[in-house]
Amino acid sequence: MMRMEHMAQFQITPLANATQRTATQIHDVMIAAYRTEREILGISEFPPLNRTIEGVARAKSAFIGALLRGQLVAVAEYVCEPGEDVDICALVVLPSHFRMGLGTALLRSIIETHPGARIMVQTGESNRLAVSLYEKLGFRISRTWTADRALRMVELVLIS
Repeated sequence: MMRMEHMAQFQITPLANATQRTATQIHDVMIAAYRTEREILGISEFPPLNRTIEGVARAKSAFIGALLRGQLVAVAEYVCEPGEDVDICALVVLPSHFRMGLGTALLRSIIETHPGARIMVQTGESNRLAVSLYEKLGFRISRTWTADRALRMVELVLIS
């Protein structure tokens, strides 16, 4: 019952990342989520944790967020030029709000906004929560590779 209550209360909305207040809120969600992802991946250094508020504010990508009772609790960042593929740069949820359907809702919003587009995302292979979320929505692993610090990565693609 609790899960349905949370799902009914959140709203997906575009985010104006160029404003200082919104950039700070986006950054706060990213840092909290990336700290948890770093632990999941079992690595000590994780480049997304080096992102600054100014970097978020200057980004030319699109941002959408999930608001729960007025608080930003999840963010998706993506790049898409007209007629091009969609590249999801970030999909982050506050750890205290995992498994409430927020990541799914953000992904569905991107998919519905870009019908027929090829949508790509990359994540650590050992981040099973993320990989299973993407696969649940129809994404398939298109390639794997080893990145810096021997981190195994996967790219998943959805062709809608």
